[in-house]
Amino acid sequence: MKKNLMVCGFESGIMPKVLLQLHKDKAINITKWLYDGNVSDKLVSNLEYSKERTTLWRGDWQVKACCPDVVGKAVAANMDWLMQEFARDTEFYREPFYEYKNIIHHIARELYVELCDGNVDCVLFPDIPHGDIYSILYVVARAVAIKTIYFVPSYNTLGKFMYAQTIEQYGEYKGLPVYEPSRGKIHIDEQYEKKLFYMKEEQIKQARGEDWKKKLELFSKPSVWLNKKTKVIKKTTGKYDGIADYSERKLVRAISELGRSIRAKNNLRDILMRNVDMEKKYVYFPLHLQPEMTVDTIGGVYRDQLLAVEQVRCLIPNDWYIYVKENPKQLLNNTRGKYFFRRLKSIDKVCFVDRHVNTYDLLRNSQFVATVTGTVGWEAISGGKPVLTFGECWYRQLPGVVRYHQGLKLQEIINCKWSHEELEREYATFVATMCDGAWLENVIVNMENFNEIENKIQLYNSIKFIFAAML
Repeated sequence: MKKNLMVCGFESGIMPKVLLQLHKDKAINITKWLYDGNVSDKLVSNLEYSKERTTLWRGDWQVKACCPDVVGKAVAANMDWLMQEFARDTEFYREPFYEYKNIIHHIARELYVELCDGNVDCVLFPDIPHGDIYSILYVVARAVAIKTIYFVPSYNTLGKFMYAQTIEQYGEYKGLPVYEPSRGKIHIDEQYEKKLFYMKEEQIKQARGEDWKKKLELFSKPSVWLNKKTKVIKKTTGKYDGIADYSERKLVRAISELGRSIRAKNNLRDILMRNVDMEKKYVYFPLHLQPEMTVDTIGGVYRDQLLAVEQVRCLIPNDWYIYVKENPKQLLNNTRGKYFFRRLKSIDKVCFVDRHVNTYDLLRNSQFVATVTGTVGWEAISGGKPVLTFGECWYRQLPGVVRYHQGLKLQEIINCKWSHEELEREYATFVATMCDGAWLENVIVNMENFNEIENKIQLYNSIKFIFAAML
């Protein structure tokens, strides 16, 4: 019996065509499609079974169907995570905790009704479930035993992507069916340094709001600027009750962010270390950008990054240090408040390193690296340095990775040994389980010899393979 599928996202680019072709060929049976109206192609928005995501909470709140107790309990049990996923949402900005609970429980009920209405057996996500709506949908679906599947592009082997059913399975490739037989081993440069396209200087400037080309678009490219502003206005109009509400929220937020930024800079002045002693024994712990899926979702309880730092402190001797370094993309007015710095400063043997200190020098001279799920772990093991991880990172089953657990001893990390050839062989085994195809623009533009027709065929065959294997 063919399973009924709810698709989330995948509302633009090549994916709608691929999924609808699979639907037409009866490889899958799409009964619901949840999409973002700001970026959706008409191909998706015109479908009779599609629904624009903001309708889940805008307008009158009327849910006629009863929601089973198991859903409410699952939502309550995951409230810490769900609240964190609302951190970047401005629609309900500055609402008190109890109001967020009302909003989240209402959306959960609406999503349960959608799942029932479509007689849904499986939900397909465009990435690891994160963000306000998709995180709630994931919790609801899992609570009522509806399967979930998500795709994640590989940023190390462009044109390949990973897949899994649960967040806890992310990075687990052992036991997955082989999609393309292993090539024996894949060459990996035996060094820490990596050329990451998403960490280029221009990417960092954009993330920090320091891209002057973008700021001056009004004068250099007025038509482009006007088009972008029109889309923003269209996107945000439904968030506000009127001009007064818009003005008040914008003004309050601007003043609040300015105040937080000034306080953060003052806090930094008290604890920032610019002259770093690389001769000391230390653990290198670079912080994640937040809010961000890579720590908020797959970090588990260690989305609270200082909780992980505290656990590292419990592991190391009194003559060791922890060098904590800020993420290059992090804005000081976001998730780095007064009490964050007070708590960080209170942890014995922690040094907060200036973000301009070279990350690879810090990595190279450390005893080992600690991270929740960061790319620094991949950089470490490919250069021969062990990494202690706290979350569900994509490289978690590769040699050189020690996962934090209760009762972990320092020697378990120090004694972690492997050969580079072993890493190359194991990575090849991992890649053999990945599927072919790319759909994200930032991946496609960085691929050499990209062929659109060939890519479409690859995605079609890959998705067909995944659903045959998983369902």
